[in-house]
Amino acid sequence: MQMDRRQFVRAMMTGGTALAAAPLLESCCGAGVAGKEARDPPADLLPGLDRYRTEILFFASLAPSGHNVQPWVVRIEDADRWVVGADASRRLPAVDPQNRELMLSIGAFTENLALAASASGYEAEIEVLAGSTFDADLLQVRLQVAEPRDYPLQRLSSRRTLRGGYSNVELRRDDVSALSEPLADRALFIPPSSPQAAYLRETAVESFRAQTWRDDAQEELAEWVRFDDDAVFAHRDGLTMASMEISGIAACFVRLFADDVMSKNFREQGIKKTAKLAGQGGGWLVVTSADDSVAELIETGRRWQRMNLLLHELGIAAHPMSQMLEEEPWRGELADQLELTGMPQFILRVGYVDDYPDPVSPRRPVSWFVRR
Repeated sequence: MQMDRRQFVRAMMTGGTALAAAPLLESCCGAGVAGKEARDPPADLLPGLDRYRTEILFFASLAPSGHNVQPWVVRIEDADRWVVGADASRRLPAVDPQNRELMLSIGAFTENLALAASASGYEAEIEVLAGSTFDADLLQVRLQVAEPRDYPLQRLSSRRTLRGGYSNVELRRDDVSALSEPLADRALFIPPSSPQAAYLRETAVESFRAQTWRDDAQEELAEWVRFDDDAVFAHRDGLTMASMEISGIAACFVRLFADDVMSKNFREQGIKKTAKLAGQGGGWLVVTSADDSVAELIETGRRWQRMNLLLHELGIAAHPMSQMLEEEPWRGELADQLELTGMPQFILRVGYVDDYPDPVSPRRPVSWFVRR
């Protein structure tokens, strides 16, 4: 049963009570949580690629990216030589004008690719081709036959970014060490009771507020929000009700009454939720790079992804709160405020979680991002 907003409101008024409206809510909401159903592994082989190579690309595509835009494109030169590039139509110029975050996402994609290749009996030799973050061709990948590595690919398929439900218990020292190891000297843990953590909590909210009221950034966000399951399956990307952790009756009301990303109500609710989330967690983890070159950003993205792949087993969640690296004056002052020796690339709110649900961010089929 389908109904538009006017029909819904009319039915609510006629019913007279919330109890009478409950079945109507259920009928208009449906599941509203398309997630793992839109993450299908490849069913068909692509021309020139066997099952192993196709699955390597599928696992690579499970990497995180800003707004879940999945900016990667892969050109198949031959079965064992690929060029990884950036899809210009998936840039986020309002919040990522220099493609800094895009390079970090490509780094995460590359790390997944290398791990999946090694588990399948190949070594992925990676060569950086780009000199600029705006170049179309970024990396060359060559696959060489090697001894399979016993790596649990379940880590790639179960990775999920969780926003809510964080414990306020400070991360234990051994867990901080485990998360910091793949980041080497690029990691700084900030305890939740420190003055720096208080600064980050405030900055997370204020930078989000500034970006939310910046119309160009909000218009860009609107292009990537998928409010219903039809849109999820049509695009297989972007931010969904499930990935934004909005479910049940709340998801129904958003879709019926608050699905205008540019509205005052949508913006205010986003700010309110961010303020709540910023107060949760067992500390902050700052990831830095030596500089902002293409090679360094991609390497930082790879190391960040190695850390991400440990989170589930440790019962820890990490939520990038990127707006403070996207908005002034915070972007310019973070390094000094936190006394960093490198350039900040991720500000992660981290914390223990009791429940680690299945991932729900949709993924485009491999055939959608592979070119020949």
